[in-house]
Amino acid sequence: MSRRISTRARVLVVALAAALVGATITGCSASANSGGSNTIRVIAQTGGPGTALADAAATWNKSHKTKVQVDLFDYDPTRQRTVLSFSSGKNTYDVIGLDYSWLQQYVNSGYLVSLNDMAANAASTIDMGDYIKAYVDWGTVDGNQYALPWFGAVYMLYYRTDLLQQAGVSVPTTWEEYAAAAATLKEKTGIAGTTFIGKRDDPLLDEYWSIAWSYGAEITTDGKSSAMDSPQAVQALEVWSKVLKSAPGDALSDDWPAAAAEFSEGKAAMMINFSDTSDALISDTSQVKGKVGFAALPAGPTGKSTPNLGGWALGVSAKSTHQQDAFDFIAWATSAEQQQVGLANGGSANRISVLSDPANQEKFPYFTAALTNYENSIFFPRTVNWVNWEAAMSPPLSAALSGQTSLQQGVTQASQRLDAEIAKEG
Repeated sequence: MSRRISTRARVLVVALAAALVGATITGCSASANSGGSNTIRVIAQTGGPGTALADAAATWNKSHKTKVQVDLFDYDPTRQRTVLSFSSGKNTYDVIGLDYSWLQQYVNSGYLVSLNDMAANAASTIDMGDYIKAYVDWGTVDGNQYALPWFGAVYMLYYRTDLLQQAGVSVPTTWEEYAAAAATLKEKTGIAGTTFIGKRDDPLLDEYWSIAWSYGAEITTDGKSSAMDSPQAVQALEVWSKVLKSAPGDALSDDWPAAAAEFSEGKAAMMINFSDTSDALISDTSQVKGKVGFAALPAGPTGKSTPNLGGWALGVSAKSTHQQDAFDFIAWATSAEQQQVGLANGGSANRISVLSDPANQEKFPYFTAALTNYENSIFFPRTVNWVNWEAAMSPPLSAALSGQTSLQQGVTQASQRLDAEIAKEG
């Protein structure tokens, strides 16, 4: 769902921080500080949710003395500017938007303040229990809540209602059923039975682990060593390789947008992808509008459905001199009321009350399935070097899927490479 920063870019940030910090932060700070001393400065990712956040800030500014200024950047620059801001020793931003995969690094580096006390004081109005629980858990490190859920997405099942009916196929509820359904759909409809997101690194792993967890496979159980060299991980790869046979020929190079395009153009009968794909499928410009069904991700032998969770959060800078005001804003901006308003401006919902509202479910027909998938969701392990873990695991898995090695070898080699990366963390 979100593009995590590449290894090259991450290294570049660290290597050039000292050299670039003066010029880069000077330019950034000039913009960030333009609101004056009574301004809360926010850094976040551009796009629909970013626009919704900026619109929310404009509404806030009409009735609050302390104003909010939102600076929006692309994915990589959002992280780069945050890192450089702290490297400079300056107080550039009060609210920090972050991909959850960056959270552990930000906490370890002292970028974020614990929200525990402020959240407890606002318990009667913030309603933490209304957020998707997985997001609250993901934002909590060592008992401290460091971020509030801003926007996100979860893996879910998409299918063409007309094509499944034509082929006499039921909506699959297990991965074996999914592989069989994909094969039947390909045979009877003449198009790919399913999309397949196989591009290294992040896309491949998001899809694989959405399956593998449901087989009982694990990445790590203690954070100190790999746990993925298991029969369950191999079984998941076996069923995924069956699915690959019914996918487009270039599937091992497909990412989320490529798969979504294939499905929306009528070139595939089923798809598993992040839920933020949904709006494009129900829009008036969609070639498959009115022909798409949404469902829970199939289950594995454990009986569980285990969709991968992605998302962004808003935290309060440890260097902010307006921490309470910053918290008040993010609590308000992520409230059910503001999420409801934001839906019209490109925002996304991660409040149970918003997703379960009957009027919303009628307008956004994927909300019911999304809520089920959110409640079943699993997030990746917290680590300061997740991008390196991805780069370790994905090449052997990709090689196995392409037939260069056996499936067992792919899992074993991925596990060995992951162990080497984990060892580097201490």
